[in-house]
Amino acid sequence: MRFAIVTIVAASTPAVAGPMTFGADLGVMQSRLDAGSSPNPTLGAFGRLGVARQLAVQLSVARIEMPDGNMMPGIDMKQVDAAVIADLGAGTIVPVVIADIGVDRAQWQELRDRVYAHAEIGLGLDWRFAGGLVIGADARLGHRTLVAHSEADIDTYLEPRMLSEGDYRSVRLYAGVRF
Repeated sequence: MRFAIVTIVAASTPAVAGPMTFGADLGVMQSRLDAGSSPNPTLGAFGRLGVARQLAVQLSVARIEMPDGNMMPGIDMKQVDAAVIADLGAGTIVPVVIADIGVDRAQWQELRDRVYAHAEIGLGLDWRFAGGLVIGADARLGHRTLVAHSEADIDTYLEPRMLSEGDYRSVRLYAGVRF
């Protein structure tokens, strides 16, 4: 009987999610193998949903650019990831810990297509203003692994510089609206 009452009350109570944040980020990433070259600029968008008092989940998409001086036009690189973000404090300035997993895709015209899985961990700092504005920065360390690739059977004299497997680092600045 008690189980039935608890089930009915739980089913009739609306789910209440925490604050939502939507925003954009701008950053750079660089793999350990490419440490001697310029980092890759990134531009992305994210949505964050509070699931507990100091815990949120975040989905994000980003476009990864090639640094200036790349000799191969037509390279398209994108990243999609899901993160768990834990607040390490409360108030206007909030330190956070970030852990995420995701997929990167690098495609060069119709000739090369590579898909990578990645995992990251990092630290950040959110400035959460009373009006709902959020400005922040984070730094992450990650590891990328090639999971699928295809290549057209043609002779090319120049191999495009794409994402590299292995360890990498990234830094992001972001702004969003929290409501």
